[in-house]
This record gives sequence, C-alpha cells and structure tokens, in this order.
Amino acid sequence: MSPEVAEALRAEGAQNERQRVEETLGDFQTQLEAEKNRQALEVAEEKARLESEGRRQALELEATRKELLALRETRERDREAALNVQKYYASQLREKRAATTQSNPRDEVPMTPQVPAQAAQTTADGHFAAQLQATLRNLQRAKVKNDAASRSRSATQVKTEQSSEKRGPPGRTPPGGSDPPKKDAGKSGSSRRDSDKRGDESSDDSDSSFFEESVPNAMTSKTSQAGTTVFKYKPYVNASALEDFNE
Repeated sequence: MSPEVAEALRAEGAQNERQRVEETLGDFQTQLEAEKNRQALEVAEEKARLESEGRRQALELEATRKELLALRETRERDREAALNVQKYYASQLREKRAATTQSNPRDEVPMTPQVPAQAAQTTADGHFAAQLQATLRNLQRAKVKNDAASRSRSATQVKTEQSSEKRGPPGRTPPGGSDPPKKDAGKSGSSRRDSDKRGDESSDDSDSSFFEESVPNAMTSKTSQAGTTVFKYKPYVNASALEDFNE
C-alpha cells in the first residue's frame, strides 16, 4: 500500500471519528435540552400548584376571619341585648319599689347605724343592770309589805283567840278543875303559832319562787358573719305578778 493510500485512509478514519463524536455530542446536547425543558416544566407546574394552594389557603383564612368577625358581632349584639333587658327589668323593679314605698311609707325599714359589738354589749349590760336593780328594789318593797301584812294578820288572830279562851263559855266549870282546859288552850295556842310560822315560811318560799319566775333568764346570743358573738339581754317583770304581789 502506497503512502498516499494510507494517508487517505487515515484522513477518512479521522473524519468518520469526528462525525461520530459530533453526532454523540449533538445527541447529548439534545438530551440535555430535553432534560432542562422537563425540569423547567416541572418547576412551572410546582410553582403553579403552590400558587394555587396559597390562594386557596388565603381564601380559607379570609372565610374563617369573616366567620369569626360575624360570631364576635353576634356575641356583642347578644350581650348588649342582655344588658338592655337587665336594665329594663332593673328600672321596672326600682319604679315598683319606689311606688310601693310611696304608697306604704310604714313598710319602709329604717337603716340602723352600725355600732361596734363591744360598745353594744356594754350598753346592754348597763341597761340590764339598771333594770335588774329597779326590779329587785320593787320586789323587796313588795316582799316587806307582804311580810308586815302577814305578821299583823297573825298577831291579830292570836290576840283574838287568846281573848276568847280567857273569857271561856258561860256555865259551870267541869269536874277536875280548870287546869286541863288551860293546858289544852296552851297547846292549841302553840299549834296555832307553829302553823303561823309554817305559813310565813311557805310565803317566803312562794316569794322566792315568785322572784325566780318573775326574773327569767332572757339573755340571747347571736353570732354574726364576722365571727363575733353579741349578747342581748331582755329582762322583764310580769306586771300581773307584781300586782298580785302588792295585794
């Protein structure tokens, strides 16, 4: 083979190899362009999907916000309506109470001033002591009068019986002398004096029992919400019992 033929063959082989490489490079560039186009299309689709999802979420958020605003407005309206109803009924109640107070002024309860519990208890103790002393003085006077009247009645009765025994019945003296009747008279007088003493003791007992019944224990206690205990005294004396005592 001549050198010219060999050179021609080498040139043809190089040309073929160059064409093959160019074809391979063209195919690679075509695939690269196709892949780029595919990726760009996917990116565009994903972007469109994200934009659509964002718009949907924005619409949902707007709808939720509108619902919350509507619920808040409804709640405010209901609260205002409830307040108006309460104000209406409160005004009606005040007007009714004012009309009732004007028509019945006696039903109005006056407000008592609040005083300390210790001062109230001290005042009640002083008032009770004064009333108790006055009651004791009245009862003592009535008892003295009753004792004097009972003693005068007993002395008058004893004198009357002794004078009647001294005079004696008219007629003859029975046999045996006059000593036994005198002895019997002494016994009867002593028995009468004993009965008078028992009557005085019974009257003293009745007076003491009457005093216990006339002055009952009228002390009451009341515990307030603050925890303090207030004692209230209500001493009294039965007026009818005092009248019976004076008699």
